[in-house]
Amino acid sequence: TVLPLVAPIIWTGRQPDRPWCPAWSYYINEGPDHPTSEKPPDGHWIWDIWDIWDNQVLREPNPAKQTELFFKILDIWAEELPYPGWVGEVPAPIIVKNGFRGYLPGFPLDDPTGDEHLLQTETYYWENPEAHV
Repeated sequence: TVLPLVAPIIWTGRQPDRPWCPAWSYYINEGPDHPTSEKPPDGHWIWDIWDIWDNQVLREPNPAKQTELFFKILDIWAEELPYPGWVGEVPAPIIVKNGFRGYLPGFPLDDPTGDEHLLQTETYYWENPEAHV
């Protein structure tokens, strides 16, 4: 199986709005002079993730080999659990347009742990789709 490595920034520690690595994200993305940047400790596993991504995955033209290399990053995640997630997010009001269907009630606002992935967006639909073309 070949993974579509379209937006790996959460896995590579480069998304500053994730609670496990904002200062490191600014360090790698913006440089050490950014006001909220912090250099990770020497020898920390985040350096291994950045090395695998920058020097192996991005330089590999074969998508199957890229996936194989990306699994090294996932192996680090499995070992280190940098962002294991948590239980306890609460339901929140979600505003949807009249006639928009498939957004199921009672789900938590899942941005901290999964963005918009709990609700399976492929199940969204319009009550009268012809009115929305």
